Amino acid sequence: MAGSTPVMSARTPLTLTSFRGEGHPMPDGADPSRMSRNRFPALLRAHAALTGELDPQRVLRYLADIARELVHAEYGAAALVGDDGGIDEFVYAGVAADVAQQIGNPPAGHGILGLLTNHPTPMRLPDAGAHPAAKGFPQHHPEIAGFLGVPIRVRNRVAGSLYVADRARGRFSAEDEQVVVALAVVGGVALDNARLHHEYERHRRWLAASTEVARRLFTGTDPRPLEMVLHHAQLAADADFATIALPVRHGQLVVEAALGMLAAPLVGTVVELSGSLEERVLRSGTPLRAAYAAAAMPREAGPVMAVPLSAGDGDVAVLGLGRARGQRSFTDADLDHLTAFARHAGEALEINQGHFDQQTRLLIEDSDRIRADLHDHVIQELFAIGMGLQGLAPLQEKADSRMRINGYVVRLDTAIRRIRSTIYDTPLHHHDDAGLQQRLLDVVEDESSANGPPVQLRFAGQLNQSVPPALVEHVVAVAREALSNIVRHAHASRASLSVGVLDGLVTVEIVDDGRGIGTTTRANGLANMRRRAETHGGTLSVAAPEGGGTHLIWTARVTPAT
Repeated sequence: MAGSTPVMSARTPLTLTSFRGEGHPMPDGADPSRMSRNRFPALLRAHAALTGELDPQRVLRYLADIARELVHAEYGAAALVGDDGGIDEFVYAGVAADVAQQIGNPPAGHGILGLLTNHPTPMRLPDAGAHPAAKGFPQHHPEIAGFLGVPIRVRNRVAGSLYVADRARGRFSAEDEQVVVALAVVGGVALDNARLHHEYERHRRWLAASTEVARRLFTGTDPRPLEMVLHHAQLAADADFATIALPVRHGQLVVEAALGMLAAPLVGTVVELSGSLEERVLRSGTPLRAAYAAAAMPREAGPVMAVPLSAGDGDVAVLGLGRARGQRSFTDADLDHLTAFARHAGEALEINQGHFDQQTRLLIEDSDRIRADLHDHVIQELFAIGMGLQGLAPLQEKADSRMRINGYVVRLDTAIRRIRSTIYDTPLHHHDDAGLQQRLLDVVEDESSANGPPVQLRFAGQLNQSVPPALVEHVVAVAREALSNIVRHAHASRASLSVGVLDGLVTVEIVDDGRGIGTTTRANGLANMRRRAETHGGTLSVAAPEGGGTHLIWTARVTPAT
């Protein structure tokens, strides 16, 4: 297509001209032949390394590293720009990990970095701090002087930026700019491939989530349909938190269901609508996303998105998903997928509610029929038998025979009273909560159906009888969070969940062969697991087995310690 960035493949012979993307003119003073002799082989290696790389963050990290190496810079960085023009991903090169952690959140894309997005031309500065657009550096950020930044383009759109700073041998030259521009073209092709793969995977995840939700709702066997819907939405969106909130009265919402260790305690809480993202969603009926926490989300939430959801009983709820602070923002495509998912889930919930209503009507009809049969036939027959026995009693010569017959009459009267009591006391609706073992089976089924590893489940002791209802919720939450983390983060091939109760202590043991605990979000989850354990007189331990993976043991007291 005319005017688009050239797409390079491993089969295409590469020349210096191949690396001059649309919008990247050759800098003044550049020497193509010199770059070809000294640096072009490195660009070829970069292209070969990035061919087939489908992880955008790895692409950015490699670009930052190789750019820093090629132009002898002290520091390098690469950024991915989101739909709103802000920076979604940002990686450093040459900055120590502890320093990067102290710097905190990635830049927002203002100042000099914003110029590369809004005015996408290469920028070579002898002193970055002296530029009129400079906003200064955040605390703990290393001071830099020389700066070279170029936009990364994907199909005529600025998809990111590549930066180097503080050249070891004087100022950055026109040739340095030429090299970084060429590397940005390579990066643009790699990021485009990664984007296409990401879009395919994202579509596949959401399609699988919608299919599984519809299947389970149509069967009408899921005891907690809202939690099940939340679970699949959270996994498909790679979200850290998920909630469903319903309006209860003017200006207020109640959180009906929540997933994620920081969100689970919100269930049942009432929150104010005023000025919230949920209020705008309910009033406009329009899906929305934002960079800050919504009302029905934990305060630790960062990027959020929320959509209207038909809850299956005529009410319109708000389905919200969130990520922890510092995590990447949701995109317009994420919001579109969640909107379609919520629409399909809402329709399935309506059908599920219809099935439930139909089953309830059938139950009532069967109950009425059984009551009528018992009253009109069984009781009358028993009464007639009792009358007959009473008539036989006086005819018996032996006193013990008369006593035995009268005893049978009394027992018949007692049976009739019990039947009548059963007829009029039988409830029409049964809301027996599933026991702990069934709840854990449901959790394992949920996680196993979400492209997770096979989970081996073991029970020990009388869980249903020994664990009180208040503690059941904590055990289920810990198991769900741990298995969800394995599915979303550990990349494990197998996992096991063992739950047992002995000597007044319930123990949850989870083992996987994945890549271990590493992210801030998972650390937050562990902190909440530990808090749950300590609240109930228990402990949490996490270890890394020699063969890799994670070994987690969570305990809590079934009864207070004496």
